[in-house]
Amino acid sequence: MRFAHVSDLHLGFQRKRSLQEAERRIFEGMVDGWIKGGARFVLMAGDIFHVNIPEMRVQRYVFAKFRQLHEAGIPAYAIYGSHDFSPVSNSVIDLLVSTGYVTKVTDAVTGEDGVITPKFTTDPGTGAKICGISGLKVGRDIDYYKKLDRKGIEAEPGFKIFMFHGSISEMRKAADEGDHMPMSMLPAGFDYYAGGHVHEYGTGGDDSHGVVAYPGTPFAGNYADFVASAGDTKRGYIMADSSGDKVSVEFVESGSPEHVPITVDANGRSPQIVNERLEEKAGAEDPVGKIMVVRVYGQMSEGRTADVDTARVSLGLLERGALAVEVGRNMLTSREYDVVRVRGESRDQIVRGVLETNIGQVRTGIERLEGGSGVRIAEELLRRIGQPKIENEDNKTYDARMITDGSKTMGLSLDDP
Repeated sequence: MRFAHVSDLHLGFQRKRSLQEAERRIFEGMVDGWIKGGARFVLMAGDIFHVNIPEMRVQRYVFAKFRQLHEAGIPAYAIYGSHDFSPVSNSVIDLLVSTGYVTKVTDAVTGEDGVITPKFTTDPGTGAKICGISGLKVGRDIDYYKKLDRKGIEAEPGFKIFMFHGSISEMRKAADEGDHMPMSMLPAGFDYYAGGHVHEYGTGGDDSHGVVAYPGTPFAGNYADFVASAGDTKRGYIMADSSGDKVSVEFVESGSPEHVPITVDANGRSPQIVNERLEEKAGAEDPVGKIMVVRVYGQMSEGRTADVDTARVSLGLLERGALAVEVGRNMLTSREYDVVRVRGESRDQIVRGVLETNIGQVRTGIERLEGGSGVRIAEELLRRIGQPKIENEDNKTYDARMITDGSKTMGLSLDDP
């Protein structure tokens, strides 16, 4: 039995045209790879899209390729990631389900005692039994997993796959941030655990759990992803094979463009020296068709951070044929003008730092809005109300959707005074 496992595509994330094209090409190439590689089915472990309803441009090419996958007789099984789901409106995944191109495996029965029993979906071609839990927000994961009917699903016979969208503590890298849970929270006795949410490839498992795997994101999304791709991190998906009671895993690169780092340590240097180092390092690279990842960090001895002319370097690289230039300067400060209180290399890291600093000083009397839970709610609220308008959506409808979505995220009722 051979199957593919992919997660965290975040389709529709890119705003630069060149990166949008790369995103599309990589997705289409992966679908072709699943077909040519003999996959009997595909597991999609969340965050297929970056927002629940992406722009029509993205929907068109996604539907075309899922139709091709469907016509090739290869079922796709999916769970929601945190980016796919909206508490008040449908997701494009629901449209894919309605066409028969995708099957959601998130059905569960909740008993009167609160015990949750996930339903298995049996793949008709292989007999594999699949169930899963979508990505949950604001720290609800562990509480949900504690309520699982483990005895029932662990006793189910046959080849079993469990899909989930969350970080496992034992497989967590030191730099990872956000919520995570121990592997023991996953139900035992499954042959394969298809993970999502973690943006780097990794495999694990123990005596009670078969292969636990993360394919990572097939294409870098935020700046931290670009930095990782410019290092040793490879991008792609997993092709898995089962033989008897053993599952082997093969990582397949997705054809992501080459990422080239241009890194300058600004510690104790003037803006003039930093600019000279940037120009020198950029000039030594061949940028044609590549994504150049510029990183300037450290505390300069004088001047302003704005005196470091990364725009000039970026323009020069683009004129010489770079596919895109991604710049990070949030780790750059100046001894003379050190006013930055929260630092990080990605927008998400900076936002989290600001929220942690400010929410830590607020006392609301509402436990869920304080501490770590408050930070997670605030992060989700910012993401929800920052979603773009749907094509042909008027301002009134958009405003109403944002208010309802935001209220649901905070656990508020619109009927509350």
